[in-house]
Amino acid sequence: MWVHYADEARGVLLELVVSDAESTLEAVVYNGTPRIEGSSVTATEILKNKLKAWEYEGEVRIFTNNQYVKVIIKKIITGVRMTTEAHELLYQVIKKINKKIEVLTYKEWRKRLE
Repeated sequence: MWVHYADEARGVLLELVVSDAESTLEAVVYNGTPRIEGSSVTATEILKNKLKAWEYEGEVRIFTNNQYVKVIIKKIITGVRMTTEAHELLYQVIKKINKKIEVLTYKEWRKRLE
């Protein structure tokens, strides 16, 4: 997923906690897109479907009727191709915003998962 969503591993991955009681988490269904014509398919049903080719992502989506979803950033994982300058800037910004947010390199994060 780093190639598709994190600028070819130069970006970040955010670990979030949804703190919005009015939001729901829905696992993506990898069976293609639902038939829309002549049916009563909801927007949520459409948006929680993806093609089978993307199944390796194991994606979960957040749905709400509010304009925004309240989340707490727990961790930021930096891509293996992130520049030293970008990495340092990220650390400086996080120290000023919220020191409780943990910043890990991809390698550190993977090691913890083992």
